[in-house]
Amino acid sequence: MTIILSGNVFTSYDVKTKNSSKNESSFEETLQNQKQQSYQTNNQLSQTSSKTSFIDPVNGEKVSVSLENSTLEKLQNRFGVNSVVKDETGNINLSGEAQEFVAAWFADIAYTRGFLEADANNDGILSEEEYGNTRNGIGFNGNTTIIFEQDNFVVKEEAIGYLKANDVSYAGFNSDDVKYNAYRTGINVTSLDDELNYTLKLDKDFDGNITLQEAYEGESSIEQKVKENLKALYLDSKSTIYDTAIGEKYFTQALNYILEIMDKGETLDKDKWDQIRKDNYLKLDGKYLRLDMELVSTLDEELLKKLLQSFENSSNSLSNNSNLSNKNETTKEFLNRTNIVNKETEIYV
Repeated sequence: MTIILSGNVFTSYDVKTKNSSKNESSFEETLQNQKQQSYQTNNQLSQTSSKTSFIDPVNGEKVSVSLENSTLEKLQNRFGVNSVVKDETGNINLSGEAQEFVAAWFADIAYTRGFLEADANNDGILSEEEYGNTRNGIGFNGNTTIIFEQDNFVVKEEAIGYLKANDVSYAGFNSDDVKYNAYRTGINVTSLDDELNYTLKLDKDFDGNITLQEAYEGESSIEQKVKENLKALYLDSKSTIYDTAIGEKYFTQALNYILEIMDKGETLDKDKWDQIRKDNYLKLDGKYLRLDMELVSTLDEELLKKLLQSFENSSNSLSNNSNLSNKNETTKEFLNRTNIVNKETEIYV
């Protein structure tokens, strides 16, 4: 099995600013349209967190957030103890590169991801509804695909960030309302402070970018997240990969096998992979699935009728065609009418 991940899902304010051309105003316009205020935290994330101050790079105001001591230790190790200083009250003041790094991610979360704007009552705590209005969501673009190869299963995921947290929707599914946020899945982030700490930990190389790989590894593991995505998007939600008379059962069986070996930490067994195709009387022809007429020809008359009827029922269901097969027609007439033998089901979906 092969997993290919690509794309940055979030980018800090500093990196965005450096990458924006002089004629590109959309980024700055976005910031200007956001609610800008001197954020002062009322949160204490835990017994091991400290109130931490630095300068907001967007409006130049001094802001404060709650940072975990483990996050502060990471900053000290990277930027030096003089950049992370505790005052007589026990609060932390950032300066130099430590301030720049934290402030850049603060601005991204507060403004670009819209955490300040989403906090409708300005209490520093996000309700489930308020969090849903942030742009803290990850989805996938049209280059995302799964490929059923001869001796391998390939998952390609290309991420899109800054989607509305409660409305990451997808086209190409039989369900009319498939919503699935691949970032911090199932978690209601309760504050800007929470997300800032989480993002700072994700950016292990301090480059101001959160890649899809970093996002997955921060939550669990690449394999675990890909497994969850496959189940949510292709099995539970019935992707349009099933919209073929000869493939519906095959795709379900093949994907369930992939999820099984991922659960067990096993590698793909090529013989079992091939047997799944044979179980469904299919063969690979280049990059297409076709009905394997050699296997079909070995069936007795009763099994053949059941197989053809199942194809017919699936085809009718998917095409909303209520015409049932003529019980008196021959196998040859049925195959010619439905074109199942020559129907090309692309394995790239």
